[in-house]
Amino acid sequence: MIVYIAYPTSLNLQSANALQTFTTLRELRARRPDTLALIPRWGNEP
Repeated sequence: MIVYIAYPTSLNLQSANALQTFTTLRELRARRPDTLALIPRWGNEP
């Protein structure tokens, strides 16, 4: 199992950092479907 801890600057995929987080997680899950993502929520993010 891979545990991926991400700290994107925004969770709405409108920042380059969030897009990279999404892409990285998608690729990890393609290789290891049991990948667990931990992404903390910030303030009023969804």
